[in-house]
Amino acid sequence: MAIHDDAAATARLINGAIEEVCNRGRCEERKREHYPLYSHAVPQVNARLADLDPWHLPLRFLIKESWKSRRTHSGYWKRVGSTAIRSEGDGSSSPSGSPSYRGWKVTLEFCLKDGTKTDWVMHEYWQNATYKGGPAWFLKENLAICKVFQKCTERGRPSCPHGNTETSVNAKASHSSDMILDSTKEQAREDDDMMRWTELNLMKLYLLTGGERFYLYKEDPGRLLKSVDLGGSESRSGSAERPTGSDAPNGKSKVWQNFTKIYTKDPDVVYAACHRCDKLLSAHSKNGTSHLRNHCEKCSGHNPSTAEDQEMLRQLRAILDTYKQGTVDSMEVNANLDPWELQSTPCYVTSSLGWETHQGCWKEIKKELTAIRMEQLLVPKYLGLRRTLEFHHNNGTKMDWWIMHEYNQVDECRPPHLFLQGDMVFRKVFYYDKAKVTEAFREMDRWLNDQVYCNGEQEELRCCFSGEGVQSEQSRPGKRKRTGASDGSSDVWFNFSKVYTADPDKVYAVCHFCDIVFGGHSKNGTSHLKRHNEKCSSKHHKREEEVWPFELIFKILKEQDSGACTEAGNKEMA
Repeated sequence: MAIHDDAAATARLINGAIEEVCNRGRCEERKREHYPLYSHAVPQVNARLADLDPWHLPLRFLIKESWKSRRTHSGYWKRVGSTAIRSEGDGSSSPSGSPSYRGWKVTLEFCLKDGTKTDWVMHEYWQNATYKGGPAWFLKENLAICKVFQKCTERGRPSCPHGNTETSVNAKASHSSDMILDSTKEQAREDDDMMRWTELNLMKLYLLTGGERFYLYKEDPGRLLKSVDLGGSESRSGSAERPTGSDAPNGKSKVWQNFTKIYTKDPDVVYAACHRCDKLLSAHSKNGTSHLRNHCEKCSGHNPSTAEDQEMLRQLRAILDTYKQGTVDSMEVNANLDPWELQSTPCYVTSSLGWETHQGCWKEIKKELTAIRMEQLLVPKYLGLRRTLEFHHNNGTKMDWWIMHEYNQVDECRPPHLFLQGDMVFRKVFYYDKAKVTEAFREMDRWLNDQVYCNGEQEELRCCFSGEGVQSEQSRPGKRKRTGASDGSSDVWFNFSKVYTADPDKVYAVCHFCDIVFGGHSKNGTSHLKRHNEKCSSKHHKREEEVWPFELIFKILKEQDSGACTEAGNKEMA
């Protein structure tokens, strides 16, 4: 009975302490609403954790902005990147339509004193607040929640490479390696949860009198677990062992939820079709799945297949079924003809799979290997594959204006896996002026990106469309020319959001497409932001180098002069 009374008394003390912390947090939050830069009243939080090595740190803990050195007993934390975290629903309160950010995540890697990188990673989650000076954000750099984990697939936390055995055993019993997420959706979901926990508990988790600390655990984010620090020994409750592997229950990696396997007659050639962009990657078991995970993180979701590709594969299936029934002879015509000799039959079906012709050969552009899906489903059903090839002379000269699409059919072998049929292929050969197509696509890209170029005819064209006068050479103060934004700032800020800090020398810029954080101080200029805006892989459309051979432009230029093909063929034969 006495034991129950002691437990009840302890619970009442903990509940009272939690209520006191919550009340204190509300007061601090009210002060911060009226005084955004108010930070001197924040008490010291987990001061001694700044000097601890990662294998001695808790899974979740608080740090204060005053922790600057990031050095520990055995090494130091190295910052490797920052990512902004959007609000739910991609909402926007600004008139320019820029996204709203709740906070951001800073990624750090632990290095030993000699510079050797380790598997230990820390994520710091900081909260944002609206900046009263304009359409920007202010970073609350007073408190942050940190998550420490190790990049490994073993269960449990490995023993400490430094220190005594007892400390290592305690660390292994109280920690487990964090699961490495397999997709960007899961990572975004975890970041959103961490920001929600940060917003709810950032002002509540303060250092209490008597050396008591509070930790936030992933198993129950809404629960505060008490930890008493008595001479360096810590007693924790609820730190149960968690499953940490990245494998699915069937023993396969979870990354296969985003890919479909396609086998071929060659056992060493296996493909994986991405469910987002339909690109084909190598999928043999000896290659592992790391490159598939990397592709998931960088995949833009752009689907290059068209309705014409689907129609080609349907025709191939019909001809292949007839061929298997024995009603159609083996078709090997046109396979060895040069592209300019296919004037009457630019599309043909053949059972000859060779790519050599009389005066050259076709070479595959591997980055353009694409799977063709039947419908836009969550888990797509694929009809076949499309290869893109370009023609080369026997002397090795590449002819950019001759392109061939080769279609292969796939069938189900072991659902959900597919098998590539190689008995017959459908080929389409066409000619186009690459210089003309490239220039047309670049012009389209400039207008889609709303980019302004201040040189020559492009500036005059922009001024004519915008109604502005063309600036003369004498009125230009120097070689560096500013764009014509209404507020005097660069147009690049339409694609970035500013994030201010308590330090006036630290200003950041967040990309609206990929949420990556860059330096945004005025003394650094905007050239690096413009370069990133041109090469950002998360945009909805692709640049010339990434979507070549420009399926959209082909449709625009399809009705070009029919004599261009004959003229090019005569020139090559001559």
